[in-house]
Amino acid sequence: MSCPEGLGKEEKRIYHREVSSRNRIGNAQYGGHGQVVPNSMPTAAASSVKKFVILPSWGCISFVRIAARSVLLLMVLAIFPFFCAKPNSNSVAESDHGIGNTVSSNQVLFQWPSHTLSVVFQDMVSEGLLKKGDRALCIGIGTSPNDEKLGIDMVFEEDIQNARFPYNSFDFELGVTYSSFTAAEVDRTLKIGGVAAVHLSLAEPGLNLNTLLQLHLPNFKIVYLRKFDAFGLDTVIAFRKVHRAPNPIKTIPQKAIKCPLNAEKRAAMKKLEHILLEQPRASWIESHENLNNIQYLPNILGYPQNSTGYVFVDVGANSYKSSIGSWFQSHYPKHNHKFDIFAIEADGSFGTEYLDHPEVKFLPFAAWIKNEVQSEQSRERGLDLAEWLVETVTPEDYVVMKMNVGGAEFQILPKMLRTGALCLVDELFLECHYQSPYKKKKQRRSYWECLTLYGLLRENGVAVHQWWG
Repeated sequence: MSCPEGLGKEEKRIYHREVSSRNRIGNAQYGGHGQVVPNSMPTAAASSVKKFVILPSWGCISFVRIAARSVLLLMVLAIFPFFCAKPNSNSVAESDHGIGNTVSSNQVLFQWPSHTLSVVFQDMVSEGLLKKGDRALCIGIGTSPNDEKLGIDMVFEEDIQNARFPYNSFDFELGVTYSSFTAAEVDRTLKIGGVAAVHLSLAEPGLNLNTLLQLHLPNFKIVYLRKFDAFGLDTVIAFRKVHRAPNPIKTIPQKAIKCPLNAEKRAAMKKLEHILLEQPRASWIESHENLNNIQYLPNILGYPQNSTGYVFVDVGANSYKSSIGSWFQSHYPKHNHKFDIFAIEADGSFGTEYLDHPEVKFLPFAAWIKNEVQSEQSRERGLDLAEWLVETVTPEDYVVMKMNVGGAEFQILPKMLRTGALCLVDELFLECHYQSPYKKKKQRRSYWECLTLYGLLRENGVAVHQWWG
């Protein structure tokens, strides 16, 4: 197309630039920077790309004026809701994100279903987790999806336990805000082959990660994980019930004791670094970049004035240089306090190395849930870590613990939670062991089991950090 005559050099330059950019996308919302739109785009893809207006034959100056006015109108429409917002409304942007954090804004809890539920259901349908004719139970949700074309029979209940549905009643269950969404009831009411979806952020205290941990029974497997752009708060994980549980009652963990939190520590817990939702690559772990991301509790909260002692316990210590010398002595913010240091290590051969460090008390034991010999072959002596901790420290001590026990954390930490021994630990650095393509050693657990363990600890008042050996 040639430029209309009578234009100066500058007008011609603007005209040619506008013409050449018609088939390009310069805004991220249209698919990327400078991405060429093909002439023969498939229908599905074309529907997601906004069409450009073909310019009429009048002059370039008129087009520039119209474009400028359109941009101005769009800007006004974009900022209009901010002027209309109530001054005392809670800002979602100020809410805390991450595993184990909760949302206190009732407005967000109310709006979540109407904004997101339809998208969640449509995505589940596209993934084959929901199909027409299924019976779905929505727990703690008072609004139905905006899309009535799904053809799904939906039941809405505030409390699954009090409703007492019959066995194997539903093909799909989704819980958002109510602690009555228990694993026992989900297992009882969900059909074999059915899907149970759990929301990871919009929850009352004690729901999400306890439920998530409990749902990872032998007869459930993770089949879905997705983040949804709704207030920046929404991550949904789903499990499929693959067969009947052999004994569902015994597989439900005992209730953990919540560690007491004052207002100051509760606020400090929200400032801890977020738990990584996806497992990192080996190169990131080897770079030790995580040490720069740790938000140490003493730097956030300071040390309690009534502390009578300061203790560091390295569980699975390995050599002195492994973590005590290379990290705790040089990186941990002690604020001039002198710590009593304990190194618990099953390999007694490291004991000779600790002779050069008399400030460290070396204990040649394998941390475990009872005092016993692990096996006749290894002759490793097990140490009941919960019992030892209660006998060694007091509630007035400030206790820091690093734990690397090769997978035994899934047995040790639940016992420490049940007995309340873990409440004696002020700050925990936990290396969780999971199966990964980046690791040579095989593990029984998945990364999501580690994720739920971290979340369970934070929900119960433990300031836990991810530790990467």
